[in-house]
Amino acid sequence: MYEEYIRAWVERKKKEEEKMKLMAQKALEEARKVTRVLREKYGAKRVVLFGSLAKYLRGAGEFTERSDIDLAVEGLPKEEYFRVLSEINRLSEFEVDLIDLEGCPAFLRNLIEREGMEIEEGTDSLTDSGDR
Repeated sequence: MYEEYIRAWVERKKKEEEKMKLMAQKALEEARKVTRVLREKYGAKRVVLFGSLAKYLRGAGEFTERSDIDLAVEGLPKEEYFRVLSEINRLSEFEVDLIDLEGCPAFLRNLIEREGMEIEEGTDSLTDSGDR
């Protein structure tokens, strides 16, 4: 009696998961593109992905239509912050939140270091930011 409903629910869930996976892959590509700009144009020394995308990539959360890309950066000139933020948000289909690791509160930096994934320079690798 309920088999048809269960089958439909399972199929819908599979489609939602596939959509989430594709969105997360696109967001990761966008994060890498933004990282290249931060490094090449603005001299950023380190970029860490954190938030919902990092959690999703670890299998610990969801990435939805409302999710954004959270990046923390070291080595960005402070006087350039708002110009950079505006530029990177024009580059990406996703909203990008940018945190200055050198100027943020200690509790936030600790959270980012613990849960973030560093986007390695010159590679597509991601490493746990606490592993550096």
